[in-house]
Amino acid sequence: MLISRLTLDDLYINIFRLKRIYEPDGTIRWEPLQVNRQPTGIKALDHIFQEMSRGNFNLDHIAKQLECEAKDLYGAIKLLTGMKASQFKRAYQLRVADELMRYTELPLDEVAQRCGTSSRQGLNQLYKSMINTTPATRRFLIRKQNDVGRYAL
Repeated sequence: MLISRLTLDDLYINIFRLKRIYEPDGTIRWEPLQVNRQPTGIKALDHIFQEMSRGNFNLDHIAKQLECEAKDLYGAIKLLTGMKASQFKRAYQLRVADELMRYTELPLDEVAQRCGTSSRQGLNQLYKSMINTTPATRRFLIRKQNDVGRYAL
């Protein structure tokens, strides 16, 4: 294979901007997170992942922004990741939703909006189809002590 496949971890742009730091004296400060906004180094492809990190998961709209055909965008994602564009989009949405549910107290309706599923019903469908659970159960399973508020949007 001439092109090495990139994983979701390689392409994911963190949605959080700040990290909570506890000082030795017990005070808390917020430190900016370093975010790689160019995971591939290819301008057009990086634009896709930047848009997704902002909550724009409409690949047809992103293709129009890039002035290319949607099928070409889908092909680029498939070539880059080995996943169909729809599979990659859902995996990315799941990652965003997981992070929001683990590190924030956002209601599930807002999590749904921010991860691009538009509604709580869409969020439920995403979780059922991808990992066969509900968002509420997933939130309970992935959240660890002191996770809430560890990062800020």
